[in-house]
Amino acid sequence: MNRTIFSFSSILLVILLQLFISNSQAQIAKGQWRDHLPYNTAHTIALAGNKVYCASEHSMFYYDKSDKSVHRMSKTTGLSDLGIGYIAFSDEYNSLIIGYINGNVDIIKNGKKYNIPDIKNKDILASKEINHIYLENEKAYLSCGFGIVLIDINKLEVTDTYVIGPSGSFLGINASIIFEQNIFALTETGVLKADKDDPFLSYFDQWTKETSLSNYSENFNSVTIFNNQLFVSNNFTNTDSCTVQAFNGNSWQVVFDDIKVVKSISSSNNQLIITNRWHVDTYNQAFERLKHATARNGQHALLDEEDYLWVADSKEGLLIRKTGVYVNPIAPSGPKSDRVFDIHFNTNEMLVAPGGYIRTGYGLNQAAEIYVFSDEDWSLIGRKNNPDAPLMNDLVCFASQSGNSNNYYAGTWGFGLVEINNNSISNIYTSENTDNILGNYVSGCTYDNDGNLWLMNRNRENSFVVKTTDNNWYSYNYGGLWGNTDTYKIIYTSYGDFWTISNRGNGYFVWNSNDTPENGADDTYRKRALLNDKAEVIDKILNDIVQDLEGSIWIATSNGVAVYDNPQQAIESDQFYARVPQIVIDGYLKGLLEGEEVTSIAVDGANRKWFGTKSGGLFLVSADGTEQLQIYNTLNSPLLSNSIKTLEINSVTGELFVGTDKGIISFMTTATAGKESFSKIYAFPNPVKGNYDGLITIRGLMYETNVKITDLSGQLVFETTSNGGDAVWNGRDKQGNLVSSGVYLVLCTIPDGSKSEVTKIMIVR
Repeated sequence: MNRTIFSFSSILLVILLQLFISNSQAQIAKGQWRDHLPYNTAHTIALAGNKVYCASEHSMFYYDKSDKSVHRMSKTTGLSDLGIGYIAFSDEYNSLIIGYINGNVDIIKNGKKYNIPDIKNKDILASKEINHIYLENEKAYLSCGFGIVLIDINKLEVTDTYVIGPSGSFLGINASIIFEQNIFALTETGVLKADKDDPFLSYFDQWTKETSLSNYSENFNSVTIFNNQLFVSNNFTNTDSCTVQAFNGNSWQVVFDDIKVVKSISSSNNQLIITNRWHVDTYNQAFERLKHATARNGQHALLDEEDYLWVADSKEGLLIRKTGVYVNPIAPSGPKSDRVFDIHFNTNEMLVAPGGYIRTGYGLNQAAEIYVFSDEDWSLIGRKNNPDAPLMNDLVCFASQSGNSNNYYAGTWGFGLVEINNNSISNIYTSENTDNILGNYVSGCTYDNDGNLWLMNRNRENSFVVKTTDNNWYSYNYGGLWGNTDTYKIIYTSYGDFWTISNRGNGYFVWNSNDTPENGADDTYRKRALLNDKAEVIDKILNDIVQDLEGSIWIATSNGVAVYDNPQQAIESDQFYARVPQIVIDGYLKGLLEGEEVTSIAVDGANRKWFGTKSGGLFLVSADGTEQLQIYNTLNSPLLSNSIKTLEINSVTGELFVGTDKGIISFMTTATAGKESFSKIYAFPNPVKGNYDGLITIRGLMYETNVKITDLSGQLVFETTSNGGDAVWNGRDKQGNLVSSGVYLVLCTIPDGSKSEVTKIMIVR
């Protein structure tokens, strides 16, 4: 009998396993971070056998020559910091040394990372940026913005520091190197030299200037050893011409004096490599040019043992050239830059506006481009792929309609409204082609339920503008109550009202068009200050506004958060007050995020609130704002910066996109938008194999679905309530033990019991 049951169960497991494998979906795990950085801004290369490491302004990646794969290396993959200054690889110790612009150091040795934060943590009133790394045996010479620091790669510790400016002052070192018996240090005011074995190298008086160099007091920026000679390059103060000079141990000679803007000099594969303004040139020992490769944005180049030329390009990433042409640039997918002002979810993609303006109203003069994240890849919309578009700057906001991702609008700061169709600019609306109805400074835009597009004009008498579905334009000033105002953001609520805020002390404005946008006479409206129930002003600086899933309006201020639980009374009621959610922190009751400037709010599928702050990082609180669930900052998470500018959630997947002053990072939350009915319910990973001990997600649920997981005999293993459209299970039973192999039923029911659904999860241990 038991043998029969076992045989049937085995057959069932095999059948279901095949079924689940064929229907499994690739998903990002709950609680996982991933960066969206511009890896194209490359500046330094390090060769390590089959791997080519490439550092960019923000992070780095490597290219595996054996399988042609590209791999990110960032805070989300385990690096300690953001912003790479220089990298170098030690073949002898199989170690990658990473120097950051803030002085932090990582050493990845035999696949394991070691952090040396001594420079970063040192209290120094000078730049800590690591500009160059030179390796000799077990020593790494780090050229920093204040001096030279020695690190022992084997012992993983700082062993010495040389501060060699006049009278012991800090002096920025562009690069340093050991040649014969001396250590050479390149600075903005010349080259210094000292005996490398001098026990008093930390004393500035032991260093002397190389006055036999031509133009010896100029800025020397790059150094290498080639053909048993020391080569240095310099940039002149008043011209773009540079010299490359060589030292044979006795005297210096000028090798090249007509190269325009030398970015770097290096040597590999028995060739001298000079990266300049326009090209990368390689030379043999007789200084005969062997390669002449165009590289308008090249910063650093190396040759591997197969004579492939690898170029770090500040616009394209990593370039490869064997003969006459480059292959396609190599870099992980990412936005063009780290600039972000607004992020907008558009049906199935994320739109990023890299423009912006400061609070006083001045634009940032960033090219009017849109970074688009779709199908796990980044693309760009701008003049590069719309050459007929006029020169414009500072895209700042978006408006789109659900289900129509091919058409949307982007507001600009000073250049009107841009219409996008199928990833191309199709129309540009300004004051000139709208009879002066639309102002060119569009601070916010949104749709109403009828498909009319509403916009806010900054500092115009008629602040309120609508473009109707039949392409007619109308504007209103509503008695001048909101005219000539520094408007900021606009939302359309489930009650049919519009809300707009000012971040310069003008409060907020609420109006209702009565579903007749062509007729302003029947509109109702009200200007208000953000008041508590004592009629006291809560705050005058309003940074963001959202409506949550229960209809409440949440407003981010320069000192915490305020909530309206009855927003439908905003226009008619004379007694209309906001509340500040109270929360217990360290045993004390205080206002939610009191003392924090809250810059942005996002509402997830479970109606929980995510708050971005100006300097405190990212906060997650309960739906009502009375319980602080999590704090993420640069110390306890891969968050790029504690200064957050904007937040947006992909309501389908639950991925939260965080725009910071150092770029974009995203976090997969445990909540998605609840569905209107049970459809396409699935779990992932499914099947669950081996010793997997992460979260299992059940997706496609309705809001606040009751989820029960049982074995095939009906015994309850786990029970929870969905976060919006998702529920998660850790694969353990009620006693906390990992469940055994088998098929588990997932029973899903909405609170009133009127709808239910069942799915299955396969566990294979």
